[in-house]
Amino acid sequence: MTQPEPALSVSDLVVAKIAAQAAADTPGVARLAPSLTTVIKSTLTKAARSLINQPEAEAGRADPGAAEITHTEGELTQITIRIIASGTPPVLPTVNAVQLAIHHAVQAIAPMPVDVTVLVVDTEPVREADHSDSL
Repeated sequence: MTQPEPALSVSDLVVAKIAAQAAADTPGVARLAPSLTTVIKSTLTKAARSLINQPEAEAGRADPGAAEITHTEGELTQITIRIIASGTPPVLPTVNAVQLAIHHAVQAIAPMPVDVTVLVVDTEPVREADHSDSL
């Protein structure tokens, strides 16, 4: 009698990194926006590093601090990601593309039920030069 394979367990940090990378790579995402908790932790870390003269770690474009991972009752993993949209393509298709990209990226590493929420924190201002060819 064969034993069933144990379910693959993936840490929340890994899921956050995967979600952040998928979102950052989506057209229409200018950059990711960290959560308030991440901003506070980052500020405290920078202060501590400055006290001991340790160089600051570089933040990448796909900062996992922009993704918040929570678990609901049952097996559902809730992923909330904060983005700053570029405005091109339009915001709604960008949000839909981010949701789909994160869903596919997470499923590729560990099949699990996920619910993805995309919060558009801001949009980058459109420069006049960006629309000069459409006149």
